[in-house]
Amino acid sequence: MPETIAQWNPSLPASLTADLALAEKAMRDLDGRGPLLAALAWPLLRTEAIASSNIEGLGVSHRRLALATFGASDDPLAQAVLGNVRTLRRVIDVGTSRLDTRVLDDLHRVLLSGTRDAAWAGQVRDVQNWIGGRHPNPRGAAFIPPPPEDVPGLVTDLLAFCRRDDVPVVAQAAIAHVQFETIHPYFDGNGRLGRALVQVILRRRGVAQEVFPPISLVLDGEDDRYVGGLTAFRNGDAGQWLAFFAQTVFRAARAGEGLADGIRTLQDRWREQAHRPRRGSAAATLIARLPEEPVVDLAGARRLTGTSTQAALRAIDHLVAADVLRECSGRRRGRVWEAVGLFALLNDLETRVGRTSRRRPATGRRDH
Repeated sequence: MPETIAQWNPSLPASLTADLALAEKAMRDLDGRGPLLAALAWPLLRTEAIASSNIEGLGVSHRRLALATFGASDDPLAQAVLGNVRTLRRVIDVGTSRLDTRVLDDLHRVLLSGTRDAAWAGQVRDVQNWIGGRHPNPRGAAFIPPPPEDVPGLVTDLLAFCRRDDVPVVAQAAIAHVQFETIHPYFDGNGRLGRALVQVILRRRGVAQEVFPPISLVLDGEDDRYVGGLTAFRNGDAGQWLAFFAQTVFRAARAGEGLADGIRTLQDRWREQAHRPRRGSAAATLIARLPEEPVVDLAGARRLTGTSTQAALRAIDHLVAADVLRECSGRRRGRVWEAVGLFALLNDLETRVGRTSRRRPATGRRDH
């Protein structure tokens, strides 16, 4: 049974306060990358969605996810992860609106839409749940959250805390996340939604309005410390959890900075390969916007470039000849092309920061 947090106001040591402020500054710096933001926003969103899903054993690659978007593969696992992508996109829509149970239930509904657990979507649980164990009861479970009758009151208290503006934003995101995971208010999807709640708070407080720092990617690479921090907070040690979370946010912001630099270098290479297409041309516009959609069909190219079908097709042909785009669907109709080198860039980020080399198989409900 967690303590209520609506009035949470601990006295934090100066060193921890400094770490929290440093993490916030790193996020603000990432959010202020200027012209690169449009190209950076969607790769970071997908990276966050994939990593958060991977923590739950739902492991897919960026390429696999992108192909599933276009129906270029019949992939139920990728479709489940797409639910997380849609949830983070809905976080953008939430913006600075009042964070209440309606918003939380809507995010959960988006997350589970189209999955085997869709019948539970958007409904706070009315049954007991638990994590781990091998029995049809909580015996041997790693964690047992509060009984269902206590959940509504705890969620109300949590959301009151989330609406405060007088708590350091990184600390607020950290405490909101651990409290959400402790309450475990839904039957399934709590881990992914709890990490999406972190992004809601960062966006609401104006710290990460344009991009999603890949916090889940860092957490995925520090699974033992992640779970240990959650447990420490539940046992009364808020300092250990807050220190770990501040380090996580700082590393996530730095990872985003590195990705921004990599995307800029890759786009420069694409322009050279395409013989520096004229500024404002369909080919130049497509190069500028490919990081937003690393896999495109003809309709997508038209939308990204704002040109006619013929102009978009000429741009695609030009970039295919320059090895900037490569056909990847193997179809004669409804062809799909991928941006050469972008998936390798994203995979490298995951290898350096996360733990894709240790990706677990899907195991069902693993939500922390």
